[in-house]
Amino acid sequence: QEHKMPASDGLAERLENEANAFRSIQKELQNHVSNRQKLLSQQNENDLVSKELALLDDDAEVYKLVGPALLLQDVAEAKSNVAKRLEWIGSEIKRCDNFIKEQEKKSEEKKSKIMELQQTMQAAQQKSLAAH
Repeated sequence: QEHKMPASDGLAERLENEANAFRSIQKELQNHVSNRQKLLSQQNENDLVSKELALLDDDAEVYKLVGPALLLQDVAEAKSNVAKRLEWIGSEIKRCDNFIKEQEKKSEEKKSKIMELQQTMQAAQQKSLAAH
């Protein structure tokens, strides 16, 4: 005869829900860490372009790749576009950092909740075994 405590059934379900939520948070966190790495790569690339453009005279010829074609672009316009891109990338990195911090906090909270539920379940199981 198998005897299950209703309380531990509810605990198992809650534990499963918390574990699923934790996995979901971890997956989202990983995606944002990956996005942040891509943004850092783009930032480095654009920093190099910005430094190269700074070395040019104002009357230099700068070409921009648009689809399959290279189009002549004004040096000042190119510098402005790269500066705006760097500004945008910087704000995206900050946004990513904030999201990552938030997700790490949520992840730690879920981890604590899971450990708490596991301990409660173990105590309930031990009580159940002691009762037999």
